[in-house]
Amino acid sequence: MHFVKKIFPSIIIFLTISVLSYCQQPTGPKPKDPSRNIFYIKIYGGYGILTPGSNFLTASTSSVGGGSNSSFTSSKIGLGAGLHFGGGLGFILNDFLNVGVDAEYIKARDISISSTYANSPYYSSFSQLLTHTVLSIIPNITFKALSKPTYYFYTRIGVVIAVTTNLETTSRDSTFNASGGNTYVYLTDGDQKFTYNINIGAQVAVGVQFRITQMLRGLVEVSGNYLPASPTASTTTFKNQYIVNGGAPATGNYNYNFTYSKSGSDDFQSSTSGNTTTASETLPKITHNINYIGLNVGLVIRL
Repeated sequence: MHFVKKIFPSIIIFLTISVLSYCQQPTGPKPKDPSRNIFYIKIYGGYGILTPGSNFLTASTSSVGGGSNSSFTSSKIGLGAGLHFGGGLGFILNDFLNVGVDAEYIKARDISISSTYANSPYYSSFSQLLTHTVLSIIPNITFKALSKPTYYFYTRIGVVIAVTTNLETTSRDSTFNASGGNTYVYLTDGDQKFTYNINIGAQVAVGVQFRITQMLRGLVEVSGNYLPASPTASTTTFKNQYIVNGGAPATGNYNYNFTYSKSGSDDFQSSTSGNTTTASETLPKITHNINYIGLNVGLVIRL
């Protein structure tokens, strides 16, 4: 019921604007134009170039505190950058207004960071890879401007309803230390996967649509997407290996289940069976901002 409460006000606002705009059309009989198209379908693809306000990955600097061979790389892009594509259905209300609904899939670029620190006889390295995708349903209104027989400019606004959000990270942390005639190696491999309910955002686009044939149109637009996605839970699994003098590794497995809440108690619980530790904990609510500003191109078929 929580996600219904989030979506319902947005849908009501969207429908209210659509109805009011439609009711403002001139009344009275109109001559029928058999060539006039009422419905349309569209397909498009694009690329998110900028990610203002999005979450970025930053390299850990704890292992880059000095030494002649220290280095680190942070991400230059945030969540939402990369490919996205979709399609939609729409209804032409009048010469200046369309309403429709789109489905959009974001296949974002992978984001990676790394850091190394070397100060003999100590060496450490860290790397992390983040992958994410989003499937959204977007009810929208298109306002036409400067309409000509062969083209028109427009502004589109929509409510982004993210029905499926996937975000995972994979990390590897390793250290090597030689002291007192012994060598010590520590390896940690971890994965974290987030779980989301439905999240609500907004989309704005400005563009131009131009005639190719009587029924076929092309479009080029600049689109901006804003999506604050708050996970409800996450699962983290990682494996630790501790090796001395090249011997058999001592291994420990860890499974952490986190729940995110606006309020409540920590309520940390854990149990160990053999070399596997399982724990659960409630943490404060977090938000992953998945935003982009990008360029779209596509085709529109009027029916």
